[in-house]
Amino acid sequence: MLELIDIANGVLSLMFVITSIFLGIMMIIKYFEAKNKNVLLAGIAWMFISEVWWAVSISFLLVVFTGNALALDLFFFIGFVFLPVAIMIWMIIMTNLMWKSKQKIILILTGIILASLEIAFLYYLFTDISKLGEPVGTFDIKYELFMLVYLSVILLFVIITGLRFAIESFWSENPEIRLKGKFLLVAFLSFVIGAFISIALGDNVIILVIAKIIIISSAFEFYCGFILPDSIKKVFLK
Repeated sequence: MLELIDIANGVLSLMFVITSIFLGIMMIIKYFEAKNKNVLLAGIAWMFISEVWWAVSISFLLVVFTGNALALDLFFFIGFVFLPVAIMIWMIIMTNLMWKSKQKIILILTGIILASLEIAFLYYLFTDISKLGEPVGTFDIKYELFMLVYLSVILLFVIITGLRFAIESFWSENPEIRLKGKFLLVAFLSFVIGAFISIALGDNVIILVIAKIIIISSAFEFYCGFILPDSIKKVFLK
């Protein structure tokens, strides 16, 4: 029997995954209209960044329909194996927009860091999965030190580059670019704060719901930061 906190965690995680995939696809479609490669890459990156919640969502659905959660190795594989790919794509976007002259060296260094994390992750996954984490509750995970470091590095890449990009956009003379920067700033803060609260304090159902709502909002904010729909412009750029 699922407890209230399990239902809240599962439903809200599923909502975030569906929202992220939908908005990611919308961004990919926008690429074919605007031919902006960075929009295409941003859509792909965001869908992969939401990967952590894929495993929770799938495990929740399995419990609902079969009574059995994902095996621990499948949970980690589905939830984390593509995260370094997402960050690499994100860094390509950032270097396209801000550090084009230093793009090669930045991407090489980023690739080394992410490849090291991925190799270590896969090593533990196939040799000693207890180094990654252990099941908690019906379909959630308590992360061990390596995974906390792994996730911290991922979040640092997102927050540092995202904040830098958002802040630089504030100096633009174009009001649309400044508005995009504000949405991206809120998106990155929402994602990181929501993820941190969910991991650190997610054993309380009220706090968990608040954290998940914050994370879901980050998907819409990210979309607005890259696409800026006309309806949003009409509200904020009068």
